[in-house]
This record gives sequence, structure tokens and C-alpha cells, in this order.
Amino acid sequence: MPLAYLTLFLTAFAAATLLPAYSELLLGTLASQGLPLFWLWFWATLGQHAWVSG
Repeated sequence: MPLAYLTLFLTAFAAATLLPAYSELLLGTLASQGLPLFWLWFWATLGQHAWVSG
């Protein structure tokens, strides 16, 4: 499932900009599919903060 984490990272990154992106919807979908919550949180947080610190 590395593609799922990459997609979540990119969606979270886009959501941190002015682009309309729904990272919460993707996060909920991936969580309901049984992916580990820690890694979902990690990649979503990393994506959000990559824009701020970049």
C-alpha cells in the first residue's frame, strides 16, 4: 500500500496550499480499509507540514 501513503501525502500537501483538496476524506477512506492509523497520521502530518516548512 505505499501508493496509498503517497497519495495521502500529496493530498495533504495540496490541502495545505490554496488548492481545494480533501485529505480528511481520503484519510477516513484509507482508515476504513484497515491501514495502520499511525502511518496514516504520519504521512498526512508530513504532507501538511511540508508546505509550511518548505
